[in-house]
Amino acid sequence: MKTPVVTITVLILLLHAIPAAGQSDSDAYDTIRSTYTMDEFLGTNTFIDAPVEKLQPVGWVREYHNWSFNEIENDVLEYNRWNGFWDFDEFYTDLKAAGIMVCPVVWASPGWLQPNGNYRPVVNDEDPLLPYSYREIAEMMYQFAGRYGSREVDPDNLMVNEGQVKKTGLNLVRYIEDWNEQDKDWEGEKAEFKPGHYAAMASANIDGHCGTMGPLYGMKQADPDMRFVMGGLANIDTKYLTDMKAWFEKNRPDSAWPIDVINIHHYAFRRNESGISPEADFFKIKVQQAVLWRDSNAPECEIWVTEFGYDSNPYSMNRAPEIGNYTRQEVQAIWNLRTFLILSSSGADRAAHFMIRDVDPGGDQPRYANCGLTTSKSEGHEPKTSWYYLLTMKKILKGMYFSEVLSENDALWQYKYESITGDTAVYACWHPEIPDSSLSFNFKTDLPVDSVVLIQLKDNSTEGFSKMVDYDTSGIALPLSQSPLFIRAIADTSLVYEDTTDNTDTTGLDFITLDGRKDFKVFPNPVKDMLYIEIEKDIVSHSDVYIRLFDSVGKISAMKKVQIPYNKSIIKFDTNSMIPGFYYLEIGNNRSYTCKPVLLIN
Repeated sequence: MKTPVVTITVLILLLHAIPAAGQSDSDAYDTIRSTYTMDEFLGTNTFIDAPVEKLQPVGWVREYHNWSFNEIENDVLEYNRWNGFWDFDEFYTDLKAAGIMVCPVVWASPGWLQPNGNYRPVVNDEDPLLPYSYREIAEMMYQFAGRYGSREVDPDNLMVNEGQVKKTGLNLVRYIEDWNEQDKDWEGEKAEFKPGHYAAMASANIDGHCGTMGPLYGMKQADPDMRFVMGGLANIDTKYLTDMKAWFEKNRPDSAWPIDVINIHHYAFRRNESGISPEADFFKIKVQQAVLWRDSNAPECEIWVTEFGYDSNPYSMNRAPEIGNYTRQEVQAIWNLRTFLILSSSGADRAAHFMIRDVDPGGDQPRYANCGLTTSKSEGHEPKTSWYYLLTMKKILKGMYFSEVLSENDALWQYKYESITGDTAVYACWHPEIPDSSLSFNFKTDLPVDSVVLIQLKDNSTEGFSKMVDYDTSGIALPLSQSPLFIRAIADTSLVYEDTTDNTDTTGLDFITLDGRKDFKVFPNPVKDMLYIEIEKDIVSHSDVYIRLFDSVGKISAMKKVQIPYNKSIIKFDTNSMIPGFYYLEIGNNRSYTCKPVLLIN
């Protein structure tokens, strides 16, 4: 059983094990937990007036939601604006029907509170280190969660303008983000939240500072199931998180870290030059700073990266360049997809590109103006190359979880994605630099297949170009370019074994630790009700394998014996009756064992 000291040591080793460009080290990715399928992972930023059908390429959206969109005057709220021209109930309902999760970003001080929307929303310039100073926005969070959350509240607690209908428990929103880029230092002192300032506001907006502000403040006092998303940090700064944690420990009545999602932004570019590829930017290593902080300080938190992207405007410092025969729009699309893929391997739980549409294509501020998946609103939201490529990738990876990094070096980047049963895999393969498709690589899969399907991205197509090719165990030569090539392999399902035994006799076993080996896989992790365990037969000396789950104090919570009749087997492990929390899953035979951490959630 690993002790907390060992766990800390592993995290330190992981920090030193993150591979530099041109290297590959699978041990650096042990903290990855595929919380969501890839179609759920992919997101973008949007406004209420984006057509829902143009949001098809993603599984979730981050909706910029000015506070004043609803609270037009103090304690006067509207959700259906201008006779239905903006109807948030309808927008969120349409998104849910389309299978798209929404996370509203409630931010920007209304004019009745502050003269500048960027200013901290404190009342009467009160102390920004005190949660009560943020009572107005904390009240707004209660109102918003009371309407759109999953729990019903007393309608008498809701405030709406004349002609508006009180509604509660609509179950349309599960996540609410609190502010946007609160660490910005370019809008003046009153706009910048120091870590203590933001921690104080977050404590108010989450639950009214543990209820001490009164019952009608904070989103979780309206809906305890609502998830609080930290405003996206403009800079990946773990010291900011550490200082917030210190404020919570000192000032929160429960001394707890109350945030559900840590949120960061990052754009890959060279200042005063142009955008650069995510590989050249070391994007993954930068994000993993936050991932490792999360793993050691707030392990139940999710990590989201909610702004990244490239401009197609040739004058933008964030522009995607033309490379070889690739147009600027093609490079924009290719780099966007590769960023999504890289983030899926980083330990981040969700990612959102900036943004659904070009925002100011004819303006005098070209940076960020042409990052869209589509053209601007005035140009009719016409899909750009990025829109087609991303929708194609979403379809290819639907229902798939990130599995492992197979290669990250100067010659080949290759990731593997798997279905929950392990019988289907999709491989994403690309070269980070070459301008054309003159190179090739030898592709191999460990699944028992005699053919695979190749899928190449294609502009103006939402399916790409597909081709089935024969496969043998020596591998096949495939073309390699900057544009990701997807390879789908489906195993013979007769090789998938479902355990039905329940023999828990482990008498006589002599377990010996094998730290560092990656002998089996568990997914999904975190797990809610059914854990799947993929075991390679060659890790054991015979077909009998023992599975045990230990809780955080070393007590055996469950165990069983199974048989491994094939080279690779998928074992189901029912966790429905177990208490949520951290566990260690141990697999062994009569000679050795190996462990992996598992997080069980509600």
